[in-house]
Amino acid sequence: MASIYSWVRPQTVSRTDGEAFSWQERVLVTQSLALQAGMTTKREGQRQQAYVALDKLSRPPKQGQKRYRSQEELQNEVDKLLGKYHLQGIVSVRLTGQPHSDGGQRWIVQDYQCDEAAWKNMLSRLGSCCYVSNVPTDLYCDPQLVLLYRQQPYLERGISRLKSRYLHIRPVFLRDEQRIAGLTWLLILALRVMVLLEFRVRRQLAQRQESIWGLNPASKTQTTDRPTTDRLLKAFGNITFTIVNLGAEVHYHISELTPTQKHILSLLDLPEDIYLRLAHSQPKPLFNLRE
Repeated sequence: MASIYSWVRPQTVSRTDGEAFSWQERVLVTQSLALQAGMTTKREGQRQQAYVALDKLSRPPKQGQKRYRSQEELQNEVDKLLGKYHLQGIVSVRLTGQPHSDGGQRWIVQDYQCDEAAWKNMLSRLGSCCYVSNVPTDLYCDPQLVLLYRQQPYLERGISRLKSRYLHIRPVFLRDEQRIAGLTWLLILALRVMVLLEFRVRRQLAQRQESIWGLNPASKTQTTDRPTTDRLLKAFGNITFTIVNLGAEVHYHISELTPTQKHILSLLDLPEDIYLRLAHSQPKPLFNLRE
């Protein structure tokens, strides 16, 4: 659930040939109510943490704790604290100096107060985001355009996967542009396979109302209904294929599948013997492994 505020404004820019180019720019300001609620809870927690830190500064320092000998020194510490929790202009702090036994002064926080009007005004802006586009309204209405923009992280995540450990797209020392284009095309094809594999597993889990466990190396009992392709591939990292030559005899052995691996194969509608049949005598075992 989100609120959308939109308007159109004219834009003009001068091109390199001296002529002006004009268009109508759509501005969409959205506010997600769910995001606002989550950020409000977070900010409430930050305010309480700031209050705890200010309470410590309001008490005379004990042995081993820092003593602020000047107002400027304590004010810098308070400003740093308010900046850390994003409370500048919302929480006001008063400082006071006290005489010390050594003849000097020590500065502490006398009191602090929260401007409730400024606090509520800040909370009212949480969860907001601004989008601009030159797409006309007859092509995409406001909700459709916002939905397209919100799908952008999924596209960016796919592009970032090209830099992952599985695809590793990087500058290559090739001079032939056709070879560079071919290599890039193969990596993009592999990216599509990874995306489709993740989509298919998640869709099957949703349809079956199931979750899968054993994908997190730190917690084998943790379950999830939105696994990533990286975790799915890592689940098959312990498979070994062994070929033993005993004279004229050749023996093949494949490690048994774990329950998690069997679950993944069932979600992909793949038979379990796609790996197990490699243990039988095959003229080209590596060729069959590529299946």
